[in-house]
Amino acid sequence: MLIRGSIMPFSEYVALDAINMTTLLAMLTSPKEYLYRKTHPRADTAAYRLGRLAHCALLDPMRLLEDFIVSPFDSFRKQVAQDWRDEQTAAGKTVITQVQMQAAREMQRAVWAHPIAKRHLLEGDPEATFTWTDPRTGLACKGRADLINGSLIDLKTTRHPHPEAFGRDAIRLSYHVRMSYYQDGIRHASAQELPVVLVAVQSSPPYDCAVYPITEEVLDEGRKTYEKLLDEVRICADSGNWPGVCEDKEI
Repeated sequence: MLIRGSIMPFSEYVALDAINMTTLLAMLTSPKEYLYRKTHPRADTAAYRLGRLAHCALLDPMRLLEDFIVSPFDSFRKQVAQDWRDEQTAAGKTVITQVQMQAAREMQRAVWAHPIAKRHLLEGDPEATFTWTDPRTGLACKGRADLINGSLIDLKTTRHPHPEAFGRDAIRLSYHVRMSYYQDGIRHASAQELPVVLVAVQSSPPYDCAVYPITEEVLDEGRKTYEKLLDEVRICADSGNWPGVCEDKEI
């Protein structure tokens, strides 16, 4: 099933009872880590907030002022500032600083000035949710694409978009595993065979950007990894045993 992002808010996506890639990647550490991450989402940080802000500014700018609000306070040490922050959070808004908003605007301008990146991001369906049943394991899976427009587009904020630096980050963060999972999920959900493109935008001045199509050979390697991880989840779920990193072997 493929659902437009405008129809399913992110909060509803999170509530879907299915495996998401971020949690699945915790299996690379251990099944115990995976089980913990299922019920303990990662803590919000300034870097994560900036990433979400950049995604909104570039992929769905009409929602920028609906989802984010700039804090009028220099800090949240005083009670009045804490109360204001809590009120905004309860209303569903992400509180950001003026510096973060300015950075998002600069990233937006940089991408629109980059003809290839602009072509990939200008149109499409942002934040589209897709769900499917993995045919090998029978596990319920879910994903949320940054943008679908004839290609599967993933926007990445990065310290530097240079091929060597970004390539190291891509391997370390398992981007090829994530994107092969998404590519297969969209195929199962909608029968679409989509090429995968990463758009990398620098998160600090000069806000450079670059576009990286992912080859099928690289996606095949990612596919081997995510299939192995799903197999391990299936085995652990059937046995009820979720071992840590060293419970079944000596180091």
